Amino acid sequence: MTSASAAAIDLRRMRTVVEVARAQAITTAAQTLGLTQSAVSRTVAEVEGALGQRLFDRLPRGIEMTEAGRLFVARAKRVLADVDDMVSEISAGPNRVSGRLRLGVAATGTHAMGALLAFARRHPDVAIETVHASDQSLCPRLLHGEIDLVIGSSSYLGRWRDLELVTLTPLYFACMVRRGHPLTALPRPSERDVLAYPLILPESVEPTYSDIAQRYARHALPRLKPHYITNNIELIRALLNATDAFLPMMHPDPGFACLGDEFALLRDAVQMPPHHLSYARAPHRPRTQVIELFEHVLVEVLGSRPAAAAG
Repeated sequence: MTSASAAAIDLRRMRTVVEVARAQAITTAAQTLGLTQSAVSRTVAEVEGALGQRLFDRLPRGIEMTEAGRLFVARAKRVLADVDDMVSEISAGPNRVSGRLRLGVAATGTHAMGALLAFARRHPDVAIETVHASDQSLCPRLLHGEIDLVIGSSSYLGRWRDLELVTLTPLYFACMVRRGHPLTALPRPSERDVLAYPLILPESVEPTYSDIAQRYARHALPRLKPHYITNNIELIRALLNATDAFLPMMHPDPGFACLGDEFALLRDAVQMPPHHLSYARAPHRPRTQVIELFEHVLVEVLGSRPAAAAG
């Protein structure tokens, strides 16, 4: 692509292509952007001509991104986000913190929400976006610059060698069941005893890659297939109380934040490797003032808990 062709792909055209990809339809994108359908179609054609690549396949109903389109949109989102952050930070002046924090939250990353609230109170001008998904989904997006940090477990985030990992505090493991569950009547329930019951997993945990999947394999049990998959906390509580299912859970509080008052906790039945609540960053990506300030709050709120707190 020549420099003249690159110059033709300005921010306005990038935003138009990104909106078309989001809407998956030229007409819908035109309505959102306040443009005519022909103007949006012409912009997409101009970008495709400059690139020498089709970005979208036209289908009988709507459109579908090509591989080149997916790559362009991912990079364009990153460029547009950086420009928006730059404009926000400069226009806010030297004494105010503004911009945007894009945070990936894996399953155990929800335990960092107290730090996120503390950050929001201190810096109300910063826009915050969270994406809740598995580390298998979030880490590639972190490497591509679509999000700024990913919070989760060191055991999972550490598998991504291209990322820099910062550990915050130990995570303690227990299997949670309802009070009166058959397992609570056993003096020392074994790992195999626990795994025989239905399993609840958050949808932000990748079952294939989870440590508990290895425990099923160790006992030559059928491949892990969660019976219930949900991130809804109230539904999880209801399922625990209404069924014999168990929930494998990690928590930075060895007392499990009073959850033990409502449910029974089986602490030593299932053997898990050490986990720490951690966050990952892409070392090749620049750290903005917003990212640095949020990292400071994370360490301040969560990084001061001594490992010896485990009982």
